Amino acid sequence: MADYTYGESKAGLRVFWWQQKNNVHDYVFSTVRILEENQPHRRAENLQNLRLYGDINDGQMRAYAYSSAPTTGVFSQQRKVTLNIVHSMISTVVSKIIKNNPRPTFLTAGGDFSLKRKAKQLNKFSQGLFYESNLYEVGEDVSRDACIFGTGFMKIYQENNKVKAERVLPDEIIIDDEESIYGKPRQMFHRKFVSREVLIEMFPEAKEAIIAASEEHNESSKLESKSSNQVACLEAWHLPSNPEAKDGRHVIAIDNRTLVDEEYGKSYFPFVVVKWNKRPLGLWGQGIAEQLTGLQVEINKLLRTIQVSMHLVSVPKVFVEAGSKVSKSHLNNEIGGVIVYSGTMPEYRTAPAVNPEMFAHLDRLYNRAYEIVGISQLSATSKKPSGLDSGRALREFHDIESERFMSFAKAYEKMYLDAAKIMIDTARDIEADGEGLKVTSFNKKFVEKIDWKDINLDESDYVMQAYPTSLLPSTPAGKLQTVEEMLGAGLIAREDALNLLEFPDLESVQSLQNAPMDDIEMTIGLILDKGEYVSPEPFSNLPLAIQKMNSALLRAKVDGAPEDKLELLRRYISDALSLLNMQQEEDMAKEEMMIAKQQAEEAAMQEEAAVQEAPPEEQMMAPPEGPPIA
Repeated sequence: MADYTYGESKAGLRVFWWQQKNNVHDYVFSTVRILEENQPHRRAENLQNLRLYGDINDGQMRAYAYSSAPTTGVFSQQRKVTLNIVHSMISTVVSKIIKNNPRPTFLTAGGDFSLKRKAKQLNKFSQGLFYESNLYEVGEDVSRDACIFGTGFMKIYQENNKVKAERVLPDEIIIDDEESIYGKPRQMFHRKFVSREVLIEMFPEAKEAIIAASEEHNESSKLESKSSNQVACLEAWHLPSNPEAKDGRHVIAIDNRTLVDEEYGKSYFPFVVVKWNKRPLGLWGQGIAEQLTGLQVEINKLLRTIQVSMHLVSVPKVFVEAGSKVSKSHLNNEIGGVIVYSGTMPEYRTAPAVNPEMFAHLDRLYNRAYEIVGISQLSATSKKPSGLDSGRALREFHDIESERFMSFAKAYEKMYLDAAKIMIDTARDIEADGEGLKVTSFNKKFVEKIDWKDINLDESDYVMQAYPTSLLPSTPAGKLQTVEEMLGAGLIAREDALNLLEFPDLESVQSLQNAPMDDIEMTIGLILDKGEYVSPEPFSNLPLAIQKMNSALLRAKVDGAPEDKLELLRRYISDALSLLNMQQEEDMAKEEMMIAKQQAEEAAMQEEAAVQEAPPEEQMMAPPEGPPIA
């Protein structure tokens, strides 16, 4: 095959794929082929890490090879003894990290009322994007890839005028290691196998070329399953040299045709990258599988030795003197059996199968693996330390343990911030194309549709911060400790605390206690965001509503809110005061009636007591009860 890595201009200068005018697909595929031939270690490292995590001996990073394993023989995949510390470590780390779902919060830097309200709407918009793209599920897979391979990739793209996110296998990403020595490559390739039917639907004008396209992954390997109907597709990006340069390029190609060829003006690739451990050089990170490779290999060797030794040596042996008359048929497992012998008595012996130091060495390697990663064996086995019974002590224990991989926790949060940034930029592109973009956002108060054109903010108008949404403890002990702390601080009533001690559902109690405040915040949002007036109700917490509305009025006035919205706030405060005064007047009237009734009852009781205490003759002279007789 011809070398299309670069061409040559009239001046004798190299012309690379992003500088070609014709047959760009040939140069893209040739460039990828040359990079893979010069960097075979990358695929070998990924394959080795996958083997360690999956504990199988597959030869390629393909689903067909990964799912197939030997099922026959003494040491088959199902029968061999394994102690996979790599899988245990990675599962524990991922479970700990994904307990928090970071959510980007957009803050304005000294913005006016309009910018601040748009920033709040942008928070809801990003939450809707995360929900519609299943970003947290994708983020879990990407985080696991980072632990296995060292680097995880999440791709953000648009499809059918929607923002999408997908996990990308590290083996599908091709870069020039020499070019990315500082971790910032200028070109990147994404190779993916796509169904021919799907590709034809996307590019119907290239139907004949797609049908004729090759299924080969490269020159040395082909798809294992001949029943599949997929074609190798390459997507290539080259970043512009500077914001004003025109050398940025985006190409989608199959081996016999260029499907997309357009200018690329962004300063980043549409990928979010997360690493378990950063290397001093290059884009690729170091994963847990690579860190534990030596220990895992040694543990596997020890287990194999122990297994073979137990099979060969640990079986009891019978020593019979030569020439003795002992029948072998008498040497059986019969209960109460009789062994007839002449001469020396047969002797049973069981030799030590394995040296105790081998087991000690195995335990030493196993414990060392947990120290390297920074995870306790108790966490890996879902056990709590002995003596740590209170929720506060357990929270402190988990916090101290998590400090060991705090750098990865920060990278995990940054992954969602970067994803939000690319998603919002993609939303701008969809809006610029005239298609428009609406997302469904929801929270504990209500669900609403948010249109991007109503919150289109420039990137210089806000800053992003990560906010973890899972702050409450997840264990029953931690929740019960939190109940005791909240009761001691007076945040919940004694009746609620007793109920929570039986069934620690903190969220349900907090949602009920926060209902008055949520109602007020919803009303403020409707007035300031949409200009909709909601009148106060007698069942609302009117004193709290008046206080919060007055604060919202002053804040909106300082921020420069429109006068019509300020007037709606004033109207709400006035209506709430009127309603509160009516309630107070009704309460006073009820109280006066109660006092009058109480005074009348007391007067009647005093009169009756006076009559009972009078002399008998006065009681006889007392006028009869009832109306006078006519």
